[in-house]
Amino acid sequence: MIAMPWSAKWFVRGMSLWAVACRLAWVSTVPLRVVLEHLCGANLQSRVGLWFPAREVGWVASELGISDALARSASLGPTPESLRHRQEVCLRLRWCPTCLEQWYHSPHFQHLCLTHCPVHGCALLDFCPTCRRAVDPLGDRPWACSSCGGVLCRPPEDWLLDFQVPRDEVRGPEAPKSRAADEATMFVPSSVLVSAPD
Repeated sequence: MIAMPWSAKWFVRGMSLWAVACRLAWVSTVPLRVVLEHLCGANLQSRVGLWFPAREVGWVASELGISDALARSASLGPTPESLRHRQEVCLRLRWCPTCLEQWYHSPHFQHLCLTHCPVHGCALLDFCPTCRRAVDPLGDRPWACSSCGGVLCRPPEDWLLDFQVPRDEVRGPEAPKSRAADEATMFVPSSVLVSAPD
């Protein structure tokens, strides 16, 4: 069994659950779809849970170690009742390339009425720059196209340092310290355990 580490300091207000899952999947080498199914109930049969989580906000907040208000900002809210409102939300991934370079994705990019990033002014992308196909947010690899595996953005080389558990007995006094503060909260979500390959 392997556990997926997570630090609450990695959550940014308004970050989508997809971006959170990408961070978890990248650092733990667990398939992205496995993290998303655990976190918000999204699966290959239904992607709605990703943008409109069926799970309670309190449960997601507890798993991520963040406040309910922050957890609420990671989704588009309750599933729209009318078909017209549901049709305004894109279930395939849409993103701002500049935001993604900073490992950020907003759930609001999924609204079809939004064509450009409100911060950077970039046109939102909804296809892989390599293979020109739509990107399924429930792919296996984080930050990558679900069809061709093309990289959508690259995490910084020292990103893993922020996920190292700051324990003196593990690190030792002579080993380099991580960029994370020693008092940073590091935890393994209570039920995020998957079987490691043999």
